[in-house]
Amino acid sequence: MTAVLLGGGGVLGSGLREHLDRRSGGCCVRLRPPWGDPTAVATTLREQLPAAVDGEAPLLVWAAGAGRVGASREAMELENRAVGALCDAVRALPAEARLGLTLLFASSAGALFGGHGDAEVDEDSEPTPVTAYGSAKLAQEQALRRLAEEAGCRVLACRFSNLYGLAEGRLPARGFVPAAVRATRLRQPMTVFVSPDTRRDLLFHTDAAGAALRLTETAPAGFSTALVRDGATRTVSEILAVIGDVSRRRVPVTYAVRPETRVQPRVLRFARAAPGADPVRRTPMAAAVHRMLRAPMAP
Repeated sequence: MTAVLLGGGGVLGSGLREHLDRRSGGCCVRLRPPWGDPTAVATTLREQLPAAVDGEAPLLVWAAGAGRVGASREAMELENRAVGALCDAVRALPAEARLGLTLLFASSAGALFGGHGDAEVDEDSEPTPVTAYGSAKLAQEQALRRLAEEAGCRVLACRFSNLYGLAEGRLPARGFVPAAVRATRLRQPMTVFVSPDTRRDLLFHTDAAGAALRLTETAPAGFSTALVRDGATRTVSEILAVIGDVSRRRVPVTYAVRPETRVQPRVLRFARAAPGADPVRRTPMAAAVHRMLRAPMAP
């Protein structure tokens, strides 16, 4: 199997690289154009993608972009244009490459369902974005649906719940759980911009990557979506308690508000997967935090 990874330097991308390198014997190809420059992205993909997917049953994985809650419309428009460049590059592939291609696209359940309220989100729930990030992710999925119809390839958009973990083996500087671990290790206070009873469905990066790749094996023809989640939620207070228990130190935290706080839903609750639908075992949060406490820290 030919595996091509677009991006791969972040938390999810690092988990995907770990799995893809094992699957492809260390031969996973990474394409890393400057994602903030749509013209350069288009040129790189047009020139390099045909050779990269030249193999049997190619798997193309998008783990690029830097979207997040609070991102501006201008920043998300750059990401939309990069996804558009990817669609154009796939359409330009020879027919035999297009028809045999599976594209795994990293989307965001939190962004897409930010306006869903306290009700449980399942596979059939309609997206309710409330931020520029969420609206962009929905637009990107719609572009990929058109791509699947026009190019004949298989596209699976995985809608991930809140991810945490390591990026390229290091503790990243961004993200609630990494920030709490970092604050504990450095004994420096951190500020949390949501209430202590805010609930999130958390998924360790390697678990998320493994589940998504397993889903590509059974994805239907054309375009489809899938929720990739743990199926249980924890409050901010509970998460901090786990980190404190594992580190044997109290997490130094204070609470405040900022403009992004108002678009952060109090609860994001996702239905559990049907029995047998998601066979990937989940890493206990205490074990994941243990790894993060001992990893080198990114700058």
